[in-house]
Amino acid sequence: MNNGIVKIENNNIVVAEEVIQQIKDFTKIKEELDLKEKELKQDLKEAMEELGLKKFIVNGLCATIKEATIRKSLDTTRIKEEMPDIYEEYLKETPVSSSITLTIAD
Repeated sequence: MNNGIVKIENNNIVVAEEVIQQIKDFTKIKEELDLKEKELKQDLKEAMEELGLKKFIVNGLCATIKEATIRKSLDTTRIKEEMPDIYEEYLKETPVSSSITLTIAD
């Protein structure tokens, strides 16, 4: 691996300081954009609810309000404790790809 961004030298990972700074900057911008998107969606939802609209289309933007529902799920912890044989019989294993999580320290 020697793509110029991440290098392995003497069994150590070396990442250029500017790359680390870019990751920090991108992460901060993404968090700010996610927050702004959440605020805009909430404002639009409130306006649509005030007018009794379920769907709103303007300039290529389509907003649809999904009704609140009750989600039903299986209490796997309880089944595992009270009926471990049944839990094991119906347990399904699904492969999950590896991933990486980046955390920004202040």
